[in-house]
Amino acid sequence: MCLTIASLPTIAVGSGDFLTLYEPNTWVYGIRNAVAEWLQMPHEKIRVIQQFVGGSFGYKGPA
Repeated sequence: MCLTIASLPTIAVGSGDFLTLYEPNTWVYGIRNAVAEWLQMPHEKIRVIQQFVGGSFGYKGPA
């Protein structure tokens, strides 16, 4: 079993045809590219802001 130490959500804010994601993850370019593919948006219109990662240790996503 693997449990998260802190469960911080991703928050998405849309403004016009731009999308800003507040993501507790150090993989900001990977997240941007994956979301662009899922939503079929140009990755230039997606901004990912990483704020609360701490030491970047421990489990943060699906295993």
